[in-house]
Amino acid sequence: MAVQNQALRVALIGFGEVGRSLGAGLKAGGAELVAYDKGYQTPPFGELIQRRAREEGITLLPSIVEAVAGADMILAMVPGGVAFDVASEALPALKPGQIYADLGTASPPVKEKISQLLEPTGSSFVDVAILGSPAQDGHRVATLVSGKEAARYRDMVTPFGMKVELAGDRPGRAAAIKMFRSILMKGIEGLILEALLAARAWDVTDTVMESVSGTLGKQPFYPDWVSHSVRGGAIHAARRAHEMDMVIETMQDVGVEARMTRATAETLHWAAGLGLREHFGGEIPGSWQEVIEEIAKRTEQEPNA
Repeated sequence: MAVQNQALRVALIGFGEVGRSLGAGLKAGGAELVAYDKGYQTPPFGELIQRRAREEGITLLPSIVEAVAGADMILAMVPGGVAFDVASEALPALKPGQIYADLGTASPPVKEKISQLLEPTGSSFVDVAILGSPAQDGHRVATLVSGKEAARYRDMVTPFGMKVELAGDRPGRAAAIKMFRSILMKGIEGLILEALLAARAWDVTDTVMESVSGTLGKQPFYPDWVSHSVRGGAIHAARRAHEMDMVIETMQDVGVEARMTRATAETLHWAAGLGLREHFGGEIPGSWQEVIEEIAKRTEQEPNA
């Protein structure tokens, strides 16, 4: 396996925190690495990028085409807004057998477009979603991977200690899982900030947090808490929405902007207006899946197969 590691040639497109973290782990495992970053020769971060590359022993090249040429695998770690353009720039140098993995935050449709763009070259596109913090976990950060060659990608990188979970053959599935997970994970961050600011105004922060911890700690978040929340919401959305209206008034009284809370109230008012209480006859439905399917039907949403 060590021979395979040493034979693996990797091009890093983007040499920020993610590129450096993953590159360092691959380099330590014996891979041959080169990198390209559009800002490596310009202020304000050019000097930092060059210093980090020197520290990790990774050669910086002046163009994407030069970096991609000769690589077995390309790891693109660029913002989602430029992911397609970067792939287009790499296109002339791509060849059959190469794996082009996008580890950025591009949306699922953009990742599908990149896959279609690269298909004529004979190279294989892989959608990689990073679920943790590379700055904290390095190249061992948890990832989800989708695409027709996802299993080959996994087999190439796991000898270096990279953690890969397969998410299907369709490019964009890994990105979709990460994005929809972020609705909760990032939403919770926003809610915590807002709750702490509001609680501080009445000097009840510790009591509020201890109470929430006690409630959430009674059962697993998924599926028990999700089931409790969604099933109950089908019947009690209107009452909960009006409660949030009162919360907003209280927050305004102490000068705390209710950004997340206002969005919560709007969502609950919207749910109350769907007529779910009437549909279920005022009885809490048997599963959260029934509620979600009914909402999807009433808003004419179909699963994206």
